[in-house]
Amino acid sequence: MAMRPSKLGVQPIVDAVFEALVTPTQFPLPSVVPGLLLTHYRGSGVTMERLPTADIPPAFREAREELKHQPVMRINWGNYIVNIGEYSIGVGCKMPYPGWSEFKK
Repeated sequence: MAMRPSKLGVQPIVDAVFEALVTPTQFPLPSVVPGLLLTHYRGSGVTMERLPTADIPPAFREAREELKHQPVMRINWGNYIVNIGEYSIGVGCKMPYPGWSEFKK
């Protein structure tokens, strides 16, 4: 049986993102997740950025399907980016793509 390569020689992947769509509970994700991450990874070069979609009123974002899952906050965390919205959370990696074994962790 032929062995499959664990990593490609020339990387064709330009952007890799894992996104989960969620139903919010009583606490909005943008209010909770940054605190959890920053408490856990304080002092490790983690920075937060408020995105322009945060300026759109929440009721309007929620009523529009194309805006509902858009992130309102971005956390830069080493080689990774965490995008947080009211109904979604996504984790992406910066270039170069480290490969599935590393990204999966």
